[in-house]
Amino acid sequence: MRVVKLRPWIRRFKRWRARLSANASVIIAACSMVIALVAAGLSGYSAYLTREHDRLSVRPKLLFTFAYDGTGADWKIVNMGLGPARIRGFRVLINGVEQKAADKEEFWTVIARGLNLPAETNYQFTNPRVDEMIPVEQTMTLCWVNKGPASQTLEAQYKNVGLEFCYCSIYDECWFGWSGIALSVRDDKCSAFSKEPLSNWWQG
Repeated sequence: MRVVKLRPWIRRFKRWRARLSANASVIIAACSMVIALVAAGLSGYSAYLTREHDRLSVRPKLLFTFAYDGTGADWKIVNMGLGPARIRGFRVLINGVEQKAADKEEFWTVIARGLNLPAETNYQFTNPRVDEMIPVEQTMTLCWVNKGPASQTLEAQYKNVGLEFCYCSIYDECWFGWSGIALSVRDDKCSAFSKEPLSNWWQG
């Protein structure tokens, strides 16, 4: 009868078990690293989605409107977005020509001078200055003119008046827009105003 020597097999088994244990440790460590990386990636992506959601949840949208009826005529700013809007730049054009506003000059004065409105006009106005905050669903009346010669002039010439503006969200994401156009263009630098001297109507 052949006698099987067990010692060599025992030694081989011990070496195999040692290698298996070492490999298992490496595999476990690698799996742990992969799981940690995946978790970090998911956490980062979740944080990104949260930030994007927060930005979209407070995005403003300014519209400039002109209206007239039997009582008079007016220009208004309306925030139709989801968050407050900060005015960063504002410009008035008449027949395509920018109307330069002197220091501390009001919106109404620029309009009245540009359209040669009568001096004896019953009006109300709000001057849109840099850093003016317009809350959600709030309307700012830029000017209101009671029925009369001035309101008739505005009704006849309002299409000759253009308003350009740049406004920002609370995250300093900014958009450039035009009166009469609902679409605003993303422009964080407000580049359309970049060559303008700093004023009450523009902040770099």
